[in-house]
Amino acid sequence: MTHTLGGMTTRTRPRRRGTLALLAALLVSGFALAGCSAPGAAPAPGEPGAAAQPTIVPAEELLAEFALDGGDAVAVVNALDAMPLAQRPDGLIASVRPDAVVLTAGERQARLAMPDDLVYVSVAPYATQTHDCYFHSLTTCVGELQHAALQVTLVDDASGEVLVERPATTFDNGFIGFWVPRGIQATLTVTHDGMTGTTPISTRSADDPTCITTLRVA
Repeated sequence: MTHTLGGMTTRTRPRRRGTLALLAALLVSGFALAGCSAPGAAPAPGEPGAAAQPTIVPAEELLAEFALDGGDAVAVVNALDAMPLAQRPDGLIASVRPDAVVLTAGERQARLAMPDDLVYVSVAPYATQTHDCYFHSLTTCVGELQHAALQVTLVDDASGEVLVERPATTFDNGFIGFWVPRGIQATLTVTHDGMTGTTPISTRSADDPTCITTLRVA
């Protein structure tokens, strides 16, 4: 995200402090809404493509270490996405891919296979500010509208079948998640405070995004 601070001067010490404070605030705000990675972005340490190749370990090892033992991919996704931000495990990155949840802790990495018939797609509707995201991070992604009351409808584009139609509330991280059938192209409609937005959702490819941050309600 790019912010323009044109017209500001740093001639005097008070103004210089004000400018630095504003820049710091913008950087903090950008970081808070940018805990996910966009396609082509440098991978986080331990993720595929990073400088240090991860050591592959059994998923049970990382699940037990972070008190998530006993869960499959569905249980882990549901628990982490709905978990309050203050309670999320430090040191764990949980990246949702169409085929697996990739768990990374330092130089160790494990994978939990997704169900054969379902893909998890997480959506962060926004009104004024968003961030780039492609594969949803269950432990670091944060959106603008936290604890927001929504009305959501998801319709299969090919058949016209209504897959989801219900009220919902965004999690503490500003996202709402859906388990979506594989192999579809659908349209999601979200209404919040009388404002509505739509976005396409696809689960046809192993490279389809699981993190949608482009749905603006206006």
